[in-house]
Amino acid sequence: MHPDAVGMLYAWHAETRAEGCIDRTVYGTSRTATTSFFTHHLRLISLAAVIGAALPVAIWAKSRKSHLLSGAPLAGLLPVVM
Repeated sequence: MHPDAVGMLYAWHAETRAEGCIDRTVYGTSRTATTSFFTHHLRLISLAAVIGAALPVAIWAKSRKSHLLSGAPLAGLLPVVM
């Protein structure tokens, strides 16, 4: 992430820790879930970036697989029914 974006996220984190501030973020309920505004949102942003990068690759791989299998003989792919 860009350092300015990290700085802005950290500033918002500091605001949620201020007296009288209400943090309405819905955090996870598992033992390993964080209760830190900064960590929670940084994880979500990182997840979005990873999914955004992986999705086009998965779509390309699926289309390539379909293309490769379109010319394959079906004899070895179909189950034998007796």
